[in-house]
Amino acid sequence: MPSYAFRTLAALIVSIFFLVYTSQGLAQSADGSSVGVLSASSALMAPMGVRALGMGGAITARPDDLSALRYNPAGLSLMGYWEWALSSHELPKHVQANSLALSAPLPYGNLGFYGQWLTVRDNAQVRHGEHSHPDRNKYSYHTGLAYAAPLKGRYIHVGGGLKFFGADFPPSAERDDSQIFYPRSRRGIFLDLGILATYDLSDLKGFFFYLPRVSAGFAVRNLHPRFGMRNEVQRDYHPEYVSGISLYYRYRFMLNGDISLSPHLPAMFRWGMEYWPFYFLALRLGMSRQGAIKGAYWGLGLGESVGSSKVSLEYAGQVYFENAAYRATANMENLAAISGLRETYHSFAIHQSFENIKRYTDYYGKTRVVPVAITDRYVSAYRFAREIQPEEIIDDIWEATNIPQSDDYDPNAIRPKDDRPLPEVPEKEEGKKAVAKRFRIAVFPFAEYYTTSEPFPNTFSTNLRASILEFALKQEALLLVSEWRVKNSPRREAGENDIQYLNRLCKFHSADLLLLPALEIDHRETHLKARLVYFRANDKEISALSEYWNTYERFEVLRENVVKDFALQTSSLLDTNLGDR
Repeated sequence: MPSYAFRTLAALIVSIFFLVYTSQGLAQSADGSSVGVLSASSALMAPMGVRALGMGGAITARPDDLSALRYNPAGLSLMGYWEWALSSHELPKHVQANSLALSAPLPYGNLGFYGQWLTVRDNAQVRHGEHSHPDRNKYSYHTGLAYAAPLKGRYIHVGGGLKFFGADFPPSAERDDSQIFYPRSRRGIFLDLGILATYDLSDLKGFFFYLPRVSAGFAVRNLHPRFGMRNEVQRDYHPEYVSGISLYYRYRFMLNGDISLSPHLPAMFRWGMEYWPFYFLALRLGMSRQGAIKGAYWGLGLGESVGSSKVSLEYAGQVYFENAAYRATANMENLAAISGLRETYHSFAIHQSFENIKRYTDYYGKTRVVPVAITDRYVSAYRFAREIQPEEIIDDIWEATNIPQSDDYDPNAIRPKDDRPLPEVPEKEEGKKAVAKRFRIAVFPFAEYYTTSEPFPNTFSTNLRASILEFALKQEALLLVSEWRVKNSPRREAGENDIQYLNRLCKFHSADLLLLPALEIDHRETHLKARLVYFRANDKEISALSEYWNTYERFEVLRENVVKDFALQTSSLLDTNLGDR
C-alpha cells in the first residue's frame, strides 16, 4: 500500500511539473523587465529548498536539510551524511531559478556546496511561433561553499558560508546604448553566518515531559565585504538579519516562526508548519507578511527508500497578495522579487541522501540491514518516519545479540551504573512452597535499533532484561523459560503470519506468556526508547504493547518503568498478583 501510494503521488507531481513548464503565455514584456529579479537584490533572496518554501521560508531555527545553505548555514551541522538535490523555482517576470546542492560529511562537521542559475524562460513569451522574450539572453548566478559543526554537543551549532554572485545583462538587438537603463554586468562576494541552539523540553520533569523540542536560530546573510572588483555590486543587494524559533515533535509535527530585517525594506514575518500523516508523506503550509504584501505557501513531500539511500520528491506553491496603494509608494526595485499580483509560482525538487546504512550477516547467515543515520524529514530506525512495528521486532529478536560491535566508541562513557550479568534461569525450581497456579514466561533478548550511529558496545538492553528476569525470579507464581531454550527458538516458517508464529512459540516453550522487547538507541540525542510486546498463548492479536523512553542519564528511571510495566501487564494478562516490584 505505501509503495503504491508513493508511486501514485510521485506521478502526480511529475504531471504537474510538465503541465506548468510546458505552458506558454502570450503576454509581451519589454527589454530589461526581468533585470530587477535577476539582480543581486532579488537573486540572493530567491528560494532554494522546496521543503523550506512550502513552510513559507520559516526554517531558520531548524534547517536540517540542504535548505540550510540558503537560510542558516549552521543547519548543515544537523546532517551527517552525503546528500544531493536538484530544484527548480518559478520567479516573477518569467524568471526561472535552477539549483544544485550537495552536502558532504567531514570527520568533524559538515560541508555544503550549491549553485543557482537564474534565466528568463523563453517559452513564457511567443510571437509568430518563435521565442521572443527580449530578456532571453540575460542571466545571473550565485554559488557558495559553507561549513558547519557542533559547538557544544547536540545543543549548539555554528556555521558560515562564502558565495559569489555574477550577472550579465546584454541588451536586446532592438535597443541601443542610449535606451539602456540597467547595468551590463554585476559581480560580488557575500558572506553568511549562522548559529543554532536546540533543547528537548521533555528532558525536564513533570508536566514538561509532554512538551516538544525547541530550536532557535539566528543568521546574518548577504554581508558584502567590497573588494573593488570590476562591476562590483554596489547598492543592489540587501543584507538580511533573521531570527527564528521552531517547536517540533520528531517525525510528526513542526511549527516554525521567523522574523527577517533588511535595510530599506519592511520587516518580514514568516510562519510555517509541517505534518507527517504517513511515513512517506509530509504536508506543509506557510504564510509571510512584509508591509502590506502577504504571501501564502503550500507544499508536500514524498519519500521512500531506494536501495541503500533515501529519495524524496518535493513540491511547493506560493502566491502573493499586495496592496496597490502601498505599492505606489514602495521602492519598485527592492520589491522586484515579489512583483506579481496574485500570480502563483511553483517549485519542484528531488533529494537523495546516502545515510550510513550498514549490512552484516547474522547468526543464520542472512544478510541484514541496519540504518544508522536519520533526518527529520522522513525517517526513523526503519524507512523514514514509520515506527517499528511488533512484527518487525518479532523478526529481529534473534539478531539482537549478533549485531557486530564497533570499536569507535568507549563503552565506559555510557555504561549504566548497574552492569549485572543476566541471572541464571533454572529449568525447574525445587524446594519452594507450592502455589495454586504457576505461569511459564519466555523473556526474549532485546532487539536493538541504532537510529543515529553505528552499533556500539553498550549494556542498556542487557541491564533492562536482567532487571526483568531478576524480578520474575522472585515471583512464586512465575516460571521462566531457560536461556538455552530462548536462544534456540524456532524461526518463522514460510507463509506463517505473526499470530500463528507466536502461538507456535508458546507451544514450543510451553509458555503462557511471551515478552518480546526492543530498544531504540538514539546516540545523537542520547535517548533510549524501550518497546515491550506481550503475547498471551492462544490470543488472536498482540496482547499488549508498551513504550517508555528517557535519556542516557536517566537510565535508572527507564529501567524502573520497564520493570513496573512488566509487573502490571503480567498481572493483568495472567490474572495473578505479583510480589514487590
